[in-house]
Amino acid sequence: MSHNPEVKMQSELAPAVQADIIADIARCIKATNSLTILTHQQPDGDAVGSSLGLRLALVKLGKQVQVACPNPVPDKYQFLPEAETILTEVSGQPQVVVAVDADNWSRLGGLEAVIQDANTTILIDHHATNAGGADLDYIDPTAAASAVQIYHLLLALDVVPDADIATCLYCGLATDTGFFTFENTTPEALWIAAELVAAGANPHQIAQQVATRLSLAAAILRGRALASLQTAADGRLVYATLTPRDFALAGRRRPAGVRDAYSP
Repeated sequence: MSHNPEVKMQSELAPAVQADIIADIARCIKATNSLTILTHQQPDGDAVGSSLGLRLALVKLGKQVQVACPNPVPDKYQFLPEAETILTEVSGQPQVVVAVDADNWSRLGGLEAVIQDANTTILIDHHATNAGGADLDYIDPTAAASAVQIYHLLLALDVVPDADIATCLYCGLATDTGFFTFENTTPEALWIAAELVAAGANPHQIAQQVATRLSLAAAILRGRALASLQTAADGRLVYATLTPRDFALAGRRRPAGVRDAYSP
């Protein structure tokens, strides 16, 4: 399946300024030999997948690229192509820095200083709460995931996703849409997912790696959460509680977030 210019995607119906900023970022990237990609602490599938997908695309363009995240890549995303290239610190003095899926600079943790020291900063994010602050802000709350934005940027860069890029971006899109069950599952998200599958992403394999396999630690936490179930509001509310002791018993130091607290 190839990009059909007759199909008007959500981003193509957006104000012209959105297309303009994508073009500006593409021009900046083309004029740069070396880039550093940063993503947020406690990374989820969109953070990891979008960052890796962008890195692989830029390498295809002959760029020197490093990717950094304040925390190591979670085990369930280690299957992604070149996940081992994501570092927890930045080497050298980056000149052009691209922040991906970070709704504010503080989410970059100890890497926030890298943004402050860079000559040029680019922000790519889909969170409505993001106030921007980079030299080039590509913020699109209508995008289901940052992976959607990266996909459109690759079109502007004339990079055709290969199987590795498609796998990374599909993982980002699938995880941020709850494998296409959340309210942000738009026609655009499904269309891009189909394009990525056509390019080589394997939905079954990705779902197996991310959503259906359960580690021992996750199984323990889910069991303890179920055992703690209580009701409130005359039975209209059911809630579970996980304590620091529960995480210690499961061998996990801290949760990555509410959705990832006892994920695979």
